[in-house]
Amino acid sequence: MPTRVFSYSSLSSPLYILPSFFTAGSRHSQGGPVQKHVVLPPTSILCLPCPEYVTYVAFGFHHGLNDYKVVRLLSFSEGNHCIEVEVYSLSTDSWKRIDAIPASIKTMVLHSDQCAVYNGVAYFIMKKEDATYCFVSFDTDSEVFEEFLLPDAVVDGIESMLDNCKELIAEYKGSVCLLQSNLDFRAGNDYIDMWVLQEKSFKKLLTVYLPGKRSFYPLAIRMSNELLVGYPCGSYLCSYNLETKQVTETGIKLAVDRYNDYHAHTYVESLVLLRE
Repeated sequence: MPTRVFSYSSLSSPLYILPSFFTAGSRHSQGGPVQKHVVLPPTSILCLPCPEYVTYVAFGFHHGLNDYKVVRLLSFSEGNHCIEVEVYSLSTDSWKRIDAIPASIKTMVLHSDQCAVYNGVAYFIMKKEDATYCFVSFDTDSEVFEEFLLPDAVVDGIESMLDNCKELIAEYKGSVCLLQSNLDFRAGNDYIDMWVLQEKSFKKLLTVYLPGKRSFYPLAIRMSNELLVGYPCGSYLCSYNLETKQVTETGIKLAVDRYNDYHAHTYVESLVLLRE
């Protein structure tokens, strides 16, 4: 099926869907050349003349509606923190501004650029006014926000401020998961904990160890059970089979983005056609 690219001129980089996997800013990707693309229309939220804001974008496929969704969250830091949200739908080729944002959500700050959309629901890790962290979802159908407690171990990792402590929001076997890399100082081993969101709370699913590797963190989950891992500190890409525990070297060297970070993005096949 054709490769698809979504782009929006005001974002720091386009949104891509490429076969197998894509590494942001890198020449190394698996799949054919881009054949079609969509340029998103102007957004409904104007940021000027306010210069102090950050944009976060979550992109995903809505299986129930057979539609692609882009959730754009803006965090304004001038004065009190303020959150604005809008949603783009490919089916209507338009943005919709979300006005009914709870006061408790509107004053939060995003912890990182880790965000994702699965079946029409966007997920974020956010920080409250009292400096505590939480997991927030936004349903693009009902336009309802929900707040979930993070596992204590995840919060401890966030507050440790370690460079190799990174989070990943991903889908695994139909469930939303949260992964976090960390370091066991007593054992001297790096590891990745994987938590699954079930019945509005997180349950620990497994812990990943990569013998002989240090300073690694999760980048993406693809092909249902393959975890893409960057090491050391994201420079190289390997895959870890979550079922067989087999480690495979990809031979791919990841490129760094302008924020000195690394990314990998997976895609979902669908029968949605792009306009010519």
